[in-house]
Amino acid sequence: MIVRPRTDHGWTIRPFRPEDAGHLSKIYRAAVRTLATRSYNFDQIAAWLSIAPESKDIAAIYEAGRTALVCESNGMPIGFSDHDAAGHIRFLYCHPDHARRGVAGGLLKALETSAQNARISSLTSEASETALPVFTWHGFRMVERREFVVSGVTLHNYAVEKRLLPISPTASRKDPLS
Repeated sequence: MIVRPRTDHGWTIRPFRPEDAGHLSKIYRAAVRTLATRSYNFDQIAAWLSIAPESKDIAAIYEAGRTALVCESNGMPIGFSDHDAAGHIRFLYCHPDHARRGVAGGLLKALETSAQNARISSLTSEASETALPVFTWHGFRMVERREFVVSGVTLHNYAVEKRLLPISPTASRKDPLS
């Protein structure tokens, strides 16, 4: 698979590699500690971090068959996302130093192309308050607000969905990474 450079933004989206797992775990934690503080209080952040995946967890999740993409700049991961065979996005995280620079949107566009190539009819996720604007900007609709308890603390997120246009069986879709 050929990596497509994004010279306009200075970053590249490529498939996950096992050596990325430690970096992705750190990106997850940094994003929650920094970006999520705009929408969640200290106790909620602490609860969220209590379920943060370790590098071995990310490696196991991604080696189990998910389509996993990493955005990198200067050879270092700065964001990541994924989808499963049904189109569910589990992670969409960007390092705070690279937030609001199109990284999450670039990952969502690449996931959409990947899902269409796999004949997946929709993408779904649970978006945090922080991530909801990125999802809606890229055509996802909010289905419902969800509340749940983690470590005794009430958190919320939003079920989001984007229906994908079917592609003709004879149409050739460009690989999002080539």
